[in-house]
Amino acid sequence: MFSKDIFRYSFSILKNEEKAKDAVQEVFVKYAESESSFKRNCSLKTWLLVITRNYCYNKIKSKNSNNDRLDNYTTSKFYENDYDSEITIKDALMQLSI
Repeated sequence: MFSKDIFRYSFSILKNEEKAKDAVQEVFVKYAESESSFKRNCSLKTWLLVITRNYCYNKIKSKNSNNDRLDNYTTSKFYENDYDSEITIKDALMQLSI
């Protein structure tokens, strides 16, 4: 009933059709799991769109944190910070001897 609205909203946030389709499915799963907590102080559509927003932002957040972890891993594994300081110290010593 609200799947088109959920898809459009999730697509506007995620900017990816496949991820937006996944979001529609996940939102209805989350709705089914927490239907009893719906207090009816807003429309069902509003509540589903709030679930959609939260799901999409969590997806983006987890994607960004995964990239951070990958960047930190790559930096620590393939790049030696001591090498930079060694060059800097070496350059400074060369400047002193002149």
